[in-house]
Parts: sequence; C-alpha cells; structure tokens
Amino acid sequence: MLNQVTSHFWITTFQPEGKSFPNTQRPQDQLRLVALLHIHCSELMTTQKKIVELEDIQPENELHNEETKNSPMQANEEHKTEPLPLSTSENIYSKSLFTFDAAINPHPRFPTLSKMIRTRRGEKVCIKVPLFMDSKTVIPSVPTPEDPFPGQIYMDSMAFGMGCCCLQLTFEAESIKAACRLHDQLLVLAPILSALSASAPIFRGKLADIDLRFNVIEQSVDDRTPEERDPTNPKFVNKSRYSMNSHFISNDPSVMPHHNDSVPLNVDPELMNDLKVAGVEERLAYHIAGLFARDPLVVFEKAIDVDDAKVTSHFENLQSTNWNAIRFKPPPSMDSEIGWRVEFRPMDIQLTDNENAALSAFVALLVKLITEYNVNFIIPISLCDKNMERAHKRDAVLNQKFFFRTNIITEGEYKNNNAEGFHAEKEVIEEMTILEILVGKASKGYKGILPLVEELIAEMPGTIEEKAKVSSYLQLLRGRASGHFKTGAKYIREFVHNHPDYKQDSIITNEIAYDLMKNIESHNASNIQPVEMYMTHQAINEEMQKIFLWGSEMISCFSQLINDISGQFLSLIHISEPTRPERISYAVFCLKKKKNKRL
Repeated sequence: MLNQVTSHFWITTFQPEGKSFPNTQRPQDQLRLVALLHIHCSELMTTQKKIVELEDIQPENELHNEETKNSPMQANEEHKTEPLPLSTSENIYSKSLFTFDAAINPHPRFPTLSKMIRTRRGEKVCIKVPLFMDSKTVIPSVPTPEDPFPGQIYMDSMAFGMGCCCLQLTFEAESIKAACRLHDQLLVLAPILSALSASAPIFRGKLADIDLRFNVIEQSVDDRTPEERDPTNPKFVNKSRYSMNSHFISNDPSVMPHHNDSVPLNVDPELMNDLKVAGVEERLAYHIAGLFARDPLVVFEKAIDVDDAKVTSHFENLQSTNWNAIRFKPPPSMDSEIGWRVEFRPMDIQLTDNENAALSAFVALLVKLITEYNVNFIIPISLCDKNMERAHKRDAVLNQKFFFRTNIITEGEYKNNNAEGFHAEKEVIEEMTILEILVGKASKGYKGILPLVEELIAEMPGTIEEKAKVSSYLQLLRGRASGHFKTGAKYIREFVHNHPDYKQDSIITNEIAYDLMKNIESHNASNIQPVEMYMTHQAINEEMQKIFLWGSEMISCFSQLINDISGQFLSLIHISEPTRPERISYAVFCLKKKKNKRL
C-alpha cells in the first residue's frame, strides 16, 4: 500500500452537537427491533452448517482439516502462520490464475469467504472491466484462459475487488427514524460522491476504461448461483451481495411508493410478519428480511450455538457480508451505548491526505445538511442505479450527466426542519453534470448543494479562519467538478501516459507501476501535494470570489488559504487500530497542521 493513510479504510462518526445516544434514551419499540434482528439466526446458521463442507465451518483461532494443512493461515500453538509458496498451483481457496492465496489475510474468515463465494456460485468469480483502447492497444484474436473476453480486463478472484482501498464514513443518528431517513438521502448522493472520488483506472496491470473500483468489488464477491443470475428464473436475485442498495428503508414522506422500483427480493414472509407484528415499519422490515435472503458465507464452529437474545454475532454474520453502498447499522447489542448508525461506503480512497480530509468533511457537512435543513434528494432507485453506472465512466466527473431532482428545497421553508408537507412533493428530475449538481442551475430553478452547505457553514459557530479552512476543502471538490483539479484517476492516467516506458498499448509495466507508487508515496512522505493537481494562485482567487459568501472579511483570509492550497493542508492522521464494534469504527482521524515549506 502507498502509506499508512491509503492502506486503511477511513471511518469517522458524526453526532449532532456532539451528543451520544445511550441505550437508556432509546424508546422500547426501538429496543425490540434490536432483539428481533436475531430471532431467525440460530435456525439459519444451523441449516447452513448442514449444507457446507465440514472444513468450511472454521474455529475462530485455528484450522484442523486436511485441505488446510498447507494453507496460508495454518496456526501453530502461538497462532503464527506458514505462508503458501507464491504459486497459483497452490490456490486451494480462490483457484485464481493471477493472485496467490498466500496474500489472503490469515484470519480464517477471509480464505473461507474466497472459497465459499466460489463454491456457492458454482465457479470462480468472473470480473470483467472494459480495456482502455489506446493507439497501440492489441486485442487478442483468439480467447485464452488468461484473456477469455477480448477487449475486457478479466479477473478471477475476490482479491481483485476486496484488495481495493476505499474511503468509508460512519455516522450515528439521533434515533432509528433519523437513521433511516439519513440512509435514504445519502443513497441518492452515493453516485455523485463516487464520481468525485474516482481513483481506480488500473486493473491487472492494464489501463481500464473506467475510473471507479465499485463495480469491480461487486463482481468479485458475486456468489449468486446460475439460477439466481438468470432473469427468467423464479430464483433470480437482481444484484450481487456488494452493490448499490435495492430499496429505500424509511417511512419518511419523502419516499413515495414509486421510488422503490427495483426488482423485488425473495424475502421470508414469516420473518416479515414477525417484524411487522412487533411494530417494525414495513420498509425497514423488508430491508432486514432482505438480509436473510442471502446465505451466510462463513460459519464459525464455536459460534453456532449462542443466545441470539444476548449475542449479535449471527446477525452481524449476515449484515457484514451484505455490502451495499449505504449500510444501516443497528446498535451492536441490547445494552450498548452505541446508537443507530449509517455507513457511507462508495468512495474510492484518495492519493493524498488532504483529498481524504476534503471528502470526509464534505460528507459530514451533507449529513448535517440533511439533519438540520428540510432538504429532499430522493429519486427512484432505478435512477440511482443508472447514476452509479455512469459514475464508473472515464472522466465521469466532467463528461457524464446524472439524474437529480431540482426541487430539493422549498424557498423560505428549507431551514425549518419541522415543516410539514414539503417532503411529500413529487420530484422534478433533470440530467445534470456534477458541477451543476454542486453549484446549481438557475435556468431550472435549482439552487445547488454547495450554496446550501455554505449557508449552513455560515450559521455554524467558528472563526472565519476555521470556516475558510473547511471551504478550502469544498473548493477542491468544486475544482474537480469544473476541471480545475484532477481526480486521482485522471492524475494516474496522465502519469502513465507521460512515462517514458509507456508504449500507448494500455500495459502497465513493472517499471511504470513502481515509479507511480514512488511518485504518490513521495507526495505524502514529504508533505508536498502534487502541484499539477491544483489550480494556479490566480485561479484560486477567482474561484474563491465566486463561492465564499461571507463578505469582505474573507478577503483577509485569502493569503492564508493560498498557502494551504499550495501545500500546507491539514493532515489526516491514523491513530487507532480496527475497532469495528465501536461508535468510531476502523479508524479515528484527527486533523493536524502540516509543517512544510511553501512551493
């Protein structure tokens, strides 16, 4: 991995006004849902134990079957591992032609996931990404085992998807109702943020004709059987386990029946009935039942017979292997002080600390906008899916248009979050560029997201300098949407095209790959941002005057902002190990002023 920053999933937690919501403050009907989430788990896990091979039911800390004697995670008494030889002939889990099982995380969960996805599917995963056609790109005339789909980059193991880094953020909401609404509003924004974050133009040593990793992961863990992949079969399942969400879950008036227009899931009617009888609203009950429509992929031998009224491991087994762009996360236990959370998952990891901080700050501001203003982004699920398809396209942030509603607010009412009636207004949809979505489109009466966020920032406490710092992050994203700044994917493509060893054949040689990694690493290790990704000082001043709304006081901050955008960014610092069950998951980040010279 490039460095400590880019090798971790970045996750932070947003709590309105710094509040936490302990268990004692939750209504009893919300507590009942936590218990109901687990009512069918024991039966499901026991059934799964019968249908998988014995060696696929793994003890948590050791493996003891014939097939894993030479496995990469065979543990001795001190729980150390003996890695497999670097040979694809030893790939007992993935059966990959390209990746080595020795590279799989040694915890039993991960090689078992690789094997069970392949076993349940009935064949290896089949990942296809369009190849970028350069002037000297050669397409094989005859399919081969390594390239069975001419014109496509073929990959055949989970590692190609789950090996991708990403930027994820988790937010704690005030209540279950607030969490469901936040889940749905953020779902519409997922493709927009994906396009803004695009940083993945290379797969299996070749330039791809896409810029985003999301669809690659979607294909890499697709465990659907042939029947489930057949649209004409009654068992058809519309999407992979890793995909855009198939439905909205809130009962908010902003979500109308026609918005949930995806292919229905084959949910368990008994579970649906149990949830509804207990008072769970139908859309949320459908979401929970939808998790149970998937088989569990990993079953730990010592964790089958547990008390589901007290232990949530069975539910988390299903929850943690249903990877959607937005994840609704109930409290981890009945007595936990952690509340209802929403995880925002679609963005690519960025090349520098500052870009990760900018996207993290922007999403946090969007969450605050959704929770404090009367805004409504909801459009039909089918259009969200189309938007995500477009977000993968090369230079989508500049060249694609996305379905988006123009009536996201009602003038004069949007700052009253208790207003009734607006959320039920039917959407007016326009296809717009990312820039138009961010800054507005006056000809359509659309105000734009950034003007609303800037109004929100102006009303928040803080000094002018602090607000200017946040606005420099917004400026970076606005600059990407206008073409002043490059996405990570654009930067990588241009580096490859300008490398002396590149032959305009779409092939990334070892030398190119090494130099690219050293180039990116140097920008982070030396605290110097790549200048070619940012605007000139003159352009910065011009753009600032367009977007800052705080009057003449802001002029005094321009000099400091120019210094910051030239290289003295706030730094995203990793300070913790994975803590998934906690309120702050995987990693905590803090912001620290970098001490580097001006360029």
